Amino acid sequence: MNTTQNQRLLLLDFLRGFALFGILVSNIPILSAPIYIDSTFQDLAAKCVKALYMFFVTGKFFVLFSFVFGYGFAILLQSIEAKGKDPKRIYLRRLFGLFILGLLHAFFLFEGDILVSYSLLGLMLYYLKDKDHVWKRYILCFWILSFIAYFALGLVSYYGFSDGKELANKLTQDSIVNHLGSLKQNFEQQIIDYGIAFPFILLFNVPTAAMMFLIGLWAGKLQIFADPQKIWEYGKGKKRYLFLVGTITNFGYTLSQFYPDHFFLGVLPSSLLAFGGISYALLYVYGIIYFLFIKKWESSALVRYVSQAGSMSLTNYLSQSLICTFIFDGWGLGYFSYLHPGIVLLLTVPIYGLNLVFSAFWKSRFELGPMEWLLRKWTYA
Repeated sequence: MNTTQNQRLLLLDFLRGFALFGILVSNIPILSAPIYIDSTFQDLAAKCVKALYMFFVTGKFFVLFSFVFGYGFAILLQSIEAKGKDPKRIYLRRLFGLFILGLLHAFFLFEGDILVSYSLLGLMLYYLKDKDHVWKRYILCFWILSFIAYFALGLVSYYGFSDGKELANKLTQDSIVNHLGSLKQNFEQQIIDYGIAFPFILLFNVPTAAMMFLIGLWAGKLQIFADPQKIWEYGKGKKRYLFLVGTITNFGYTLSQFYPDHFFLGVLPSSLLAFGGISYALLYVYGIIYFLFIKKWESSALVRYVSQAGSMSLTNYLSQSLICTFIFDGWGLGYFSYLHPGIVLLLTVPIYGLNLVFSAFWKSRFELGPMEWLLRKWTYA
């Protein structure tokens, strides 16, 4: 494997590993407490943690993950075609495998699962893969849809804040009892939570993810990660504008999450995440390229561990939910709804550390992660 291929694979795997940590930080508040009302902790520290989440994390890391998914799709197609196999059959089997894993994940572990929506969006990728002339049009349409979707979610919060308090309180109490109850109660609550969460996932994730899938597909076909230094040079003079736009829009979005009952402070700025999420996701990519390939950290131990975790991202994504449900649900330690948001945030460090240690151990013995191996077996059966 030549230097160009090594750099491309390293950057892709590191981006996946980095996004894994961000997704864990994004998901753990949902895994640790009811989804129907804001945290019962309203002290200054809890509000600061919420602000940090909204400003630096929310809407940024699934954007990165979606981009890498699209990029990986382009590489997968090239690999399948180079082997002379039927790309349609193999790819659709892969999507079906992801869909089943996503349903199991959503029903038993985490109502915020992204695999179901990713597998459905993957169908769009396949049927648009050769229609380069319409990509820009679709990307723009999905970006506009994401703007509308975030605004719609702001409206839902605005009207639900005054009209749905009693229902939200009942759902919250039922959620706490069932999450701390038996496995049967856990399962029944997961089904309820997923049924309620899925429309929000469609609004929050799908338009932006679809846009980033297409951008990733375009980038994969052009092999832009083959020369990370070129990407860095291209960004010179532009990063300051990204930072300015991202900071202003993320501030507006963060502010909106503290005023759900206010139309001008809550609803209107909620749509700014359509700018803020992508801006900061791009800045994170530039930061990674800077440290890996400009500062030459690519051979460091930390980069190796994060890249190994990223190379088995499906296994680690699912294992994060399993570890969290053990910590929070009644079949495990039973801390659901009990821990301060600051403590919950700190828990992401040892959980991600377990991902790194397990990935290093596994990759020293096997080429593929366990879930990656299972999906590959199904895909090529």
